[in-house]
Amino acid sequence: VKSSLNSCLLLDVVKNPPDFLMSDYYGQYKFTHSDITTIDDRRIYVISFEQNELVFDPLYKGKLYIDAENYALVMARFEINPLYVRKTADELVLKRGKNLEVIPESVVYEVTYKPYNGIYFINHIRGDLNFKVRKKSRLFTSNLHVWFEIVNCKIDNNDVKRFPGSDKLPTRDIFSDTNFVYDKDFWEHFNVI
Repeated sequence: VKSSLNSCLLLDVVKNPPDFLMSDYYGQYKFTHSDITTIDDRRIYVISFEQNELVFDPLYKGKLYIDAENYALVMARFEINPLYVRKTADELVLKRGKNLEVIPESVVYEVTYKPYNGIYFINHIRGDLNFKVRKKSRLFTSNLHVWFEIVNCKIDNNDVKRFPGSDKLPTRDIFSDTNFVYDKDFWEHFNVI
């Protein structure tokens, strides 16, 4: 199972709308207004969606959080339908050993947006993927939890310039395969866990 910065960028559901936000696929989903809540002191409509009962492909189910005042998407929490998540093994697992069986158990994503000067920007993206791994000759399985995350710590759109080429990282690079030197001063005061 591999992930890269590109995986995070593809989850920007506003820039790259998934099928549940595309009008061509509305017939495959059932949408309901399920709740009203508050996020950052703003009233939020919660729209739940799931695939229709007559669709047997692995589609998404989840919730969309929409600002009641300006109808902006504030958060999207969605997952591959747990009833059909096992069908996605070939899409999620890039390589596997001959004697390994890798079975997806759950695939959950969360994307949040925050307003800055009246415009909504990506705030946080996270993906959690859980698998059961079993050697074909063994009785017991192991659990594998893979996650990826990106957080926007600061927005500054004054005097924006392109990053120099030496500061860029190809979005398809896998971090564990990249030579990296840790800079302890990079995060400054944002390094709070």
